[in-house]
This record gives sequence, C-alpha cells and structure tokens, in this order.
Amino acid sequence: MKSRLFKHIYSTTLVTSLLTGGAHLALAAPLVATAEQTDVSPLSLDFAVEQALKNSVDLELLRLELDITKYETSITLREKEEIKKADIMSLADAKKKFEDAAKAIKEVVVDEVALNTQKKHHSIASAKSFLRSPII
Repeated sequence: MKSRLFKHIYSTTLVTSLLTGGAHLALAAPLVATAEQTDVSPLSLDFAVEQALKNSVDLELLRLELDITKYETSITLREKEEIKKADIMSLADAKKKFEDAAKAIKEVVVDEVALNTQKKHHSIASAKSFLRSPII
C-alpha cells in the first residue's frame, strides 16, 4: 500500500515536471520520432476482440472472483466429505451437510455464468466499436 507521503511527492513531482516541460519535452523528441516511424498494420476484428477481452479489468476481477469461489468451494466440499454417514444422527445434520455443499457448487456455477456473460458482452461491445470505427 502506498503511503500518503509517497502519493504527495509523486503528484508534486508530476506537476513540477509538467510546468517545466520544455527541457523534458526536448529529451522526449527522439522517442516520439521513433514512435512515428513504426509501421501501422491493419487490425482484424478477431484481434481487436481478443485484445479487448485480454485487457478488460472487469473480466480480470470476475476471473479472480471465480478463482476465489472455486477455492472456497473446494474447502467446503472437503469439510463436508469428512462428515461420515455414521456421524449424521438427524435430518437436520444431513440437510446441513448437503445443503452447504450444494450452495458452494451453485456459487461456482453462478460466478462462471457471470464471467461468460461479461465476456460475451465485452466481445459484442468491442466488435461493435471496431465495426463503427472509421477506416484509415
């Protein structure tokens, strides 16, 4: 976690460099010239969609959420498997064992569906955006 002091020093340095930009911009000129010389290749629809999916922060958060849910579910299922049939004395005990396991599995399925739905949404949105963009 960054401290407030570091954040303040960073923002002060950034503002100072922007205000005294003449010398810094002169040093950056060779980099800009090099960047302008690069070849521009046409972008395909599949590549654009792939890059949009790969760089989506929302999808990455959903992937992490799914991984966490899968981990928690594996722990829950392992704990429930440790309960032997001989240890179940009542219907409430049986219900508790199987209900918790079913809820854990359901959470994984729900998170997988949410991730896949969001992927499809991002794919459609980036394809739509790509197709609407002007051709250079």
